[in-house]
Amino acid sequence: MKLNRIHQPKIILSSLLILFMISLSTISSSLPNSTYSLSVRNGSQVFEVKTYDEDLWKSTVNPTSNPSNLFGGDANVSGARSKLVSQDTGGNDVNTYGIFHHFFFRWFNVSFDSLLKPNGFDYDYINERYPERTFIWDCNFGYWKFTTNSFEHYANYTHINPGPPRKHILLLRHPSDFRRILLDYNDFATVVNNNASIQAANYTLPLISGDEFLWQLILYGLIIANPFSSYLNQIITALDCSNASVQSNSLTLGRSGEEIFIVEITFNHLGIMDTILMKNTQNEVFYHITSSYPQIVVYTILGAIGGAMVGLIGIHIYLKRRQKKESKLGTIRF
Repeated sequence: MKLNRIHQPKIILSSLLILFMISLSTISSSLPNSTYSLSVRNGSQVFEVKTYDEDLWKSTVNPTSNPSNLFGGDANVSGARSKLVSQDTGGNDVNTYGIFHHFFFRWFNVSFDSLLKPNGFDYDYINERYPERTFIWDCNFGYWKFTTNSFEHYANYTHINPGPPRKHILLLRHPSDFRRILLDYNDFATVVNNNASIQAANYTLPLISGDEFLWQLILYGLIIANPFSSYLNQIITALDCSNASVQSNSLTLGRSGEEIFIVEITFNHLGIMDTILMKNTQNEVFYHITSSYPQIVVYTILGAIGGAMVGLIGIHIYLKRRQKKESKLGTIRF
């Protein structure tokens, strides 16, 4: 069958348009996303230790440690639960001292006031040597550590009547900034470690790799921005991680202890960690944290109740109208 000559240009044009759209889609998906958005919203999330195999942990990770060393509280007990309640978020530019203090100084228990500051490594030194500022989203949570008991209840808490302990998590708007932050910190640590007074105090700051930085971010409670896959890939690229991979909203890390082991982390629709699974190279799971969303369950129940009520009201209105029609028909005489 021969094509109509009149329709041939339209077919060619349509084919070219489809090829252009496919090419554009392929190119755009391979480029880093320059616009990320914060997805954290108010709500509750409950974490639970589903699996803990103590023998496998000790033979794979460390014979003298347990999950509490990484995740706090009673994280070494199957069935222990933790809770995170989102309270508020904000955004602002932070100087380098603020970044160092929030991440590295807290993680490594750096003796800033007692040792670094008296030897000239103070706020001004850090901010003048590393002048760039970093835009962050500031996410505040009420946080209950892992426990085998019921969560302590805080009713109508204010600044006078304190509520649950707060967990303060920073989220970088531009994941490429992780590279600069890591390079600046390692440069600072090198300068500090070469200082004669610091050496005399037998003190050193740890130098860390991109993979170790990412691991510390996970233990810290990493939150990611949307689109999630792009954000995770950009973190890995920025930190030049050699033992990390991304699939959709999941992050997989290779770690070494007594043996090589694998850590799989999934993130939920808010960009908050949803599950953490740890297994050995034989795919034997020795630790697993899952989570649930009480608020979503409540809303689902309320939605079901609301839907049922709307249905009953609709049936009631229908029956009333039908009754009126029947009464009118009953008055017609033939």
